[in-house]
Amino acid sequence: HCKNVAAVWFKRDLRLRDHAPLHAALQNHGRVVLFYVFESEYWDLPFTSFRQWSFFYDCLLSLEEEIVARRGLLTIFTCSAQTALQALHGRFCLQALYAHEETGGEWTFQRDIAVRRW
Repeated sequence: HCKNVAAVWFKRDLRLRDHAPLHAALQNHGRVVLFYVFESEYWDLPFTSFRQWSFFYDCLLSLEEEIVARRGLLTIFTCSAQTALQALHGRFCLQALYAHEETGGEWTFQRDIAVRRW
């Protein structure tokens, strides 16, 4: 039995304020699941660095604190985006996925194509 549940995927947009996908999900669905996927393959790419990851990780922790302060939950996965979505769908029977469209490299482009197929 599916309910009106949507997922909001935080990629590089680690904020609650002025987050159009989050706002749309809250307006259109009864329940919203928030998640982030740590993709080790992405962070192993030649154009990423530990310095970037360190800054990003601090931002991710701040986002999680902000969500918890609002009595929410941010689920963090360490797998592929498709595996994360499958797990969420199995638990919540997702009706929609919301996320910002990234302007990234070939890796994120191919990942997003695979997610769209999913």
